Amino acid sequence: MAVLSAETEFEPEFGGAMAWVSFAVGAVIAMVMVLLAYCILALPLWMIVLIYPVIGTVVALTVLMILYLRSEDSDGDQ
Repeated sequence: MAVLSAETEFEPEFGGAMAWVSFAVGAVIAMVMVLLAYCILALPLWMIVLIYPVIGTVVALTVLMILYLRSEDSDGDQ
């Protein structure tokens, strides 16, 4: 994991980690929602294919925003 720990002068210390966490959480929650929509709601497959990227993007951006705001709060305490 040397690539994830490399720092550049333009990127904040936790910027890469926040992006990966938001991507992973978004993908997992989108997969769970799609499976529930298919099994419980019995939505058609074409709708499921459209739901997955929308849910994944919304959740990933939300998690990224929360992590960014939390990192701003922790920087001010030092």
